[in-house]
Amino acid sequence: MKNIWSLSMLLISAVLLGCGGGGGGSNPDISGGNPSVYVWPTGSAPLTVATSSYENKNAAQLVRTQLEKFDPNVSSVSVTFGDFFQDGQFSAFIVVNQSGTNGKVYFLRWKTATSAWVDDTDRILASTERSACVSSQYAITADFNGDQKPDVYLSCASSQQPVAQILFLSQSGGSYRKKTSEIVVDGKSAAALDINGDGKLDLITSHATSTTRGEPQVYFGDGLGGFSFQTRGSALVAQDTQNNCGGDSIPASIDSVSVVPSTSGRFDLILGSTGASNSIVWLRDLSPSSSPRYSVCSSKAFPNLTDTARLTDVYSSVSNAATSFYLARKSSPEAMSITKFSLTETLGNGGLSTTYTLTKGLQPVVLNAAGGLPDLFKLNGSVFQAFDAGCSTQTIRCSSLSASLSAIN
Repeated sequence: MKNIWSLSMLLISAVLLGCGGGGGGSNPDISGGNPSVYVWPTGSAPLTVATSSYENKNAAQLVRTQLEKFDPNVSSVSVTFGDFFQDGQFSAFIVVNQSGTNGKVYFLRWKTATSAWVDDTDRILASTERSACVSSQYAITADFNGDQKPDVYLSCASSQQPVAQILFLSQSGGSYRKKTSEIVVDGKSAAALDINGDGKLDLITSHATSTTRGEPQVYFGDGLGGFSFQTRGSALVAQDTQNNCGGDSIPASIDSVSVVPSTSGRFDLILGSTGASNSIVWLRDLSPSSSPRYSVCSSKAFPNLTDTARLTDVYSSVSNAATSFYLARKSSPEAMSITKFSLTETLGNGGLSTTYTLTKGLQPVVLNAAGGLPDLFKLNGSVFQAFDAGCSTQTIRCSSLSASLSAIN
């Protein structure tokens, strides 16, 4: 009965807001408008950039977090938000894929007068700087060059060989500059955090074709938008290929990286893989002063995941010194679930050791929709809000799809 109620609540909330646009030119504000003639509001103080990519994503307070599919090839996951125009409101970064060549970058603004997202890319990004990856993946927002403005890191995938990942860095005059980074991986996702406590944001990236078992890539930032690779011996994600230290095995091929808030101000690391192994593993944050920051020796696999559904996003909820993790997983474009796992930390005798346990919730929320479902959500208070750039007219995917934490047990 509770599952039925949960699903009903989700479907009811899915129709609260319509799409307001459609595909291929049906929205003139996006596909054919001229935003340069529109007088945008001014005078508002720029929004503050948070110190982790997770916080920047989930702190975005938006009227709409779903963007109309104005091009049939828009990447549904290459979307992130920030005050890119420094006008005191959130704007959007997205990528439109182009067959056989690099995708194209767009910066969109929310136009209150018409309740629509507007392409205003030319205002802040030169036409020569708009090329993305051939296979653009997840995008994240963080301040990588230390100017208190949001930058974008775009993950680029390649099944043939590792490729350079891309940054879009804010400049002093208000524009953005594309930078082909020093990070060369088969990238599906990444997480930004000050890993080593030096006040500069660093990156942990996936590397799906790594030859070393369970080897996420760690890059230290220089505070100016540059990054240096940390070799295996100095990386802050310690490895043990023989698993001799008691932790659970981590995926042989990592394509999902998430750093999420946890108990006592920690930022725990969650690594995932796609395919037959379907392994998703939690690693405890050992503190910024610890080297390694994360260790396989303190890892725990999320239990009772018996299918091959793809991990699309991870969220956490922390209250009263207790942490719950929520895994969003898709078994097909039309079917997904959000499952809760509770983290229990038990002190051993004398308080010298701690046992960690992950317990799967009894009732995940299961969604099915013929029109397709988004890959991403953001956690807005106690409600999951769809976070998507690929919606189509009159589908659940292009509605205000949301789910309450209380509906997932």
